[in-house]
Amino acid sequence: MCDAAQGGGSELPESFAVLGFAFYLQPCLLPLMAEMPPGAAGVRLMTSATRTVVLGVATLVRARPQPRA
Repeated sequence: MCDAAQGGGSELPESFAVLGFAFYLQPCLLPLMAEMPPGAAGVRLMTSATRTVVLGVATLVRARPQPRA
């Protein structure tokens, strides 16, 4: 069970940061779709790029040093 469900809530800010970034990406990606190769190749390229960016941001948000209590 996550810490937030136990009442700690220390993972909530990180979760909101990643979720907010994912919603931020949506309007940025739509104009780029016109520049992608047509068909399945373009979908694979856009999917790979999006997964890489979101995973990278999630890793940076999660890996940053936590303040000591």
